[in-house]
Amino acid sequence: MTMPAHEAIRNLKARYFRYLDTRRWQDLRSLLADDFIGDFGSTSDQLYVSPEAFVENLQSQFKDATTVHHGHMPEIKLQGEDRATAYWAMEDIIHTPEFEQHGFGYHDDEYRRVGDEWLISRTSLTRLKLDLTPL
Repeated sequence: MTMPAHEAIRNLKARYFRYLDTRRWQDLRSLLADDFIGDFGSTSDQLYVSPEAFVENLQSQFKDATTVHHGHMPEIKLQGEDRATAYWAMEDIIHTPEFEQHGFGYHDDEYRRVGDEWLISRTSLTRLKLDLTPL
């Protein structure tokens, strides 16, 4: 039996954060559509136009880091049978040997169903607050 779309999308985003924090890079890649776009800032070096580029950057960026990502209060809107959008309040903590970062903001996502599976086709991050502490 197929899971209702809202529940499948909530589970998908939960796995996204868990795979990111536990460094399950191949599993994280499997959650992303082949034409995935990730927009994480105002500069072009924070725009990823392929799932491989995105995952490779995460592997490099978080190589020596401990991370905790949380997504809360999803506002999921179905755009038909196979497309959806969602806003997620988010919080992240990134601890490296050089600094600790604690951020708050929103993920703005697009999803597409391929067969029975929902995938993330686009995500962007808008930060509301970012505390950076040198160590």
